[in-house]
Amino acid sequence: MENLQKKSEQFPVVSVITALRNEKKYIRQCLESLICQDYPKDRYEIIIINGMSIDGSREIVLEFQRKYKNIFLLDNPKRIYSSALNIGVTHARGSIIIKVDAHVRVTENFISKNVEYLIKTGAACVGGVIETRGEGFIGEAIALILNSFLGTGGAKFRYNHHYEGYTDTVPFGAYQKKVFDEVGLYNEKFVRCEDLDLHRRIKAKGGKFFITPKIKSYYYCRNNIDGFIRQQFANGYEVMGVLDGISLRHIVPFFFVVSLLVSLFLARFSSIGKIIFGLIILSYLFIIFIFSLIISFQKGWKYFLILPFLFFILHFSYGLGSVWGLLIFKKIKT
Repeated sequence: MENLQKKSEQFPVVSVITALRNEKKYIRQCLESLICQDYPKDRYEIIIINGMSIDGSREIVLEFQRKYKNIFLLDNPKRIYSSALNIGVTHARGSIIIKVDAHVRVTENFISKNVEYLIKTGAACVGGVIETRGEGFIGEAIALILNSFLGTGGAKFRYNHHYEGYTDTVPFGAYQKKVFDEVGLYNEKFVRCEDLDLHRRIKAKGGKFFITPKIKSYYYCRNNIDGFIRQQFANGYEVMGVLDGISLRHIVPFFFVVSLLVSLFLARFSSIGKIIFGLIILSYLFIIFIFSLIISFQKGWKYFLILPFLFFILHFSYGLGSVWGLLIFKKIKT
């Protein structure tokens, strides 16, 4: 028994933090995947930060808490996602912190592989790949475009599930807790791009990010068009607040929407404007139909007609949000 305890103590203590608000549909499977880890149970804790849920999510967490001693429930009166993460980091007792969303299910070696690669690489943050899943016809179609190159802009964690090495960012990252002492907590003015802002500060301190397909999680996306539009608009809006911490893929939709709107305006006054607008539209339609054709050939022809529409929603909503975000954030700074 004593030898087993000593062996267990060789593993660093890990704090998994999960923020939720009204996630009754997904929190149970998230917690089940976190409980069933191959990491020593006495060497990790699960901290759930509840944003005053009213749908029964809190009761589900309490149900798990009664069964497992390493689950802790905290309240987030501000109901802001980044605020919840800060509460989790502040209360974490682990030397390693892993962020996992309530919409996510992880593999049984998720914690152990994160710890292994943090130690092996010496990176400031490590992470793995995401497989997006949806429910129902619309949800499945949305998942298909979010798993594609055109839908992700080539983000390695979403599209390239074979690459292992250093990268620009990772989802659901594992951090040494001392990183937060060096760069500070999450910026609470961000609701969706808090990771990009944190990672920008980590990079400024010389920190590196490492990704491996041996760390895997499953993300459950929006299952209706209305929710998908709101989500992508919000993503595009906030990304303009961290311009010095983003990649080219984050701003391509912005340039697409701007070029589309400008050429449409010019088309009212000149034939050149009409030609430019036509070229942009035709080129874009050709690209999304080619990608829709390839995806449908691989995943099923029933998705072919809906995919071009969803690609446009993704790019236009995100780009329009970025245009609005640039105007707002510029106004705030001035």
